[in-house]
Amino acid sequence: MQRTNWVNRNERTPDEDGKYLIYGPRGITTGYWQSRINKFQDAESSDNEGMMGWKGILTVTHWMPLPPMPEGE
Repeated sequence: MQRTNWVNRNERTPDEDGKYLIYGPRGITTGYWQSRINKFQDAESSDNEGMMGWKGILTVTHWMPLPPMPEGE
């Protein structure tokens, strides 16, 4: 069985601002972590976690660093 690097959002958040793989009810996508507001923002739709009046529009349950870019062709 292959080990995954998914981190539970409730247990830990990223140490640095940046782009990450995120997972929730919508499936897997990419998102930006913003430590200033302690939330993820969907990189494709710009939806934020727990937006005022839009609670749950983006729910992130797990996250992980992006994999490295492929080397050579």
